[in-house]
Amino acid sequence: MTSIRLTITLLLILCIPPAASAVPTYDAVVGHVDGDTIAVQVHIWPPSQLVLPRVLVRLRGIDTPELRGKCDAERIAATHAAHRVATLVPLQSLILIEEPTVGTFAGRVIAEVLLPRQPGTLSDLLLAEGWAVEMQATRTTDWCALLESSAYPFRER
Repeated sequence: MTSIRLTITLLLILCIPPAASAVPTYDAVVGHVDGDTIAVQVHIWPPSQLVLPRVLVRLRGIDTPELRGKCDAERIAATHAAHRVATLVPLQSLILIEEPTVGTFAGRVIAEVLLPRQPGTLSDLLLAEGWAVEMQATRTTDWCALLESSAYPFRER
């Protein structure tokens, strides 16, 4: 199933002509996975009527704690981050997806997510509020160590 979803996603991204990809489309949030991944019902750029009912979109450039983390502090922080994302983009809210690329994990799309009437991206907002850290290209975040230190701005809210 994952390979089918990845293949379809890759084909769609590669088949969208450059002129069509500049046309903004607002897509509905249909699920929340965690603090840095949401599920979106994607409408392929007009004039096509093609709709993908559930595409996982990973927020570009950030990392949030994992719900299945290695320590209690990480799991608690992950729950808070996921709740914040669900508050910012509730189910059926409309978002704008920009610069989608195929991810390397589980058929996800990596993209910028913009909210109507909100400056910047969802990633920018989560970083500014302390729910996320910038993604490290060469290593994964050691959330347990980071949460024990004072370097992580998350505080129980």
